[in-house]
Amino acid sequence: MTLAVVEQMVSRSTVAVVVMTGVDVLKDGRVMARQNVVHEIGLAQGLLGIANTIVLLENGTEEFTNIQGLTQVRFASGEIHRTKREVLATLANHARRRGHQQS
Repeated sequence: MTLAVVEQMVSRSTVAVVVMTGVDVLKDGRVMARQNVVHEIGLAQGLLGIANTIVLLENGTEEFTNIQGLTQVRFASGEIHRTKREVLATLANHARRRGHQQS
């Protein structure tokens, strides 16, 4: 059911902002995001495109292999509120690009 809700939200959007925090600690000490979040990032990429998927990435969280192609806003643990200005600027840039493409 959750995937259907996420798919519906993405299908109504032009850009996705996905929060990727480290919540699963592995035996070797690595900190991973929940796998459903990684899947949702992939879903957003597939439906909206790479340029339209923004990842808010908590420092110390293990990166998945192809995250380098995505727009990332990194933040310290417990400091996601400090990303507001950068996220808004990124969304404004996205809107400007869309405006130029439609002209």
